[in-house]
Amino acid sequence: MNDVLFVALRKLSRRTVDLARTLGMKMLAIPCSTLYLDGLAKVSKVIKILRPRVVVAQLPQGPLLWILVKLRNHYGYRLVADVHTGFLVYDDWRGYVLNRPFVKYLRYADLVLVHNEDIIELLPTEVRRKAMVLYDPPPRIDFPLRKVFDFRYAVFPCSWSRDEDVEYVIREFLAVDTDLKLVVTGDYRKRIDVYRRYAGSERIVFTGYVDRVTYYSILSHALLESTQCFQRYGKH
Repeated sequence: MNDVLFVALRKLSRRTVDLARTLGMKMLAIPCSTLYLDGLAKVSKVIKILRPRVVVAQLPQGPLLWILVKLRNHYGYRLVADVHTGFLVYDDWRGYVLNRPFVKYLRYADLVLVHNEDIIELLPTEVRRKAMVLYDPPPRIDFPLRKVFDFRYAVFPCSWSRDEDVEYVIREFLAVDTDLKLVVTGDYRKRIDVYRRYAGSERIVFTGYVDRVTYYSILSHALLESTQCFQRYGKH
């Protein structure tokens, strides 16, 4: 699938990398400033040079969807929108300004990918008919895994995005009577207020951002993943 391009502004998410590798797509993360204007110019240049048959857009970053819709009219490629929750749910002014105005352009995509069934309900009604749930593919692990921690633990793979209720998960875990600790992965500096409230707890371990080998090693030795933990021990 060398004529299929998965494009993102600034950085590729772990989901994007896994999907692209699984499906044999080209991947491209385009560096840009906060308002994305320079990034949009680079996207235009890349599309002109590569002339892909299919372009998959990693969303949020609403302006990326807008420019790809405009370019499609000229280059005639199929457009797929991979919609992350942050494209549809906002808790600060940046989400409203940089994403909400561009949701209407989903109607011009040939296919809309979402992570779970709940996100479909957040889509505009006219877009739902061309939406498809595509779960994250299992990771390719071609390296040895190791034991990172000596204690028993559940793991919470966390992106620390604003639409992710990290504090709810931590609070509910602490309310559960179990000898497990909760290992929370990801860059907690994105939500430093939450980190500071729970950093002193002996039952919560924040790893910060870790490399790919360490991340999958942590997952492989966990006794439970966060949702399993609540299903087995919690009320929710």
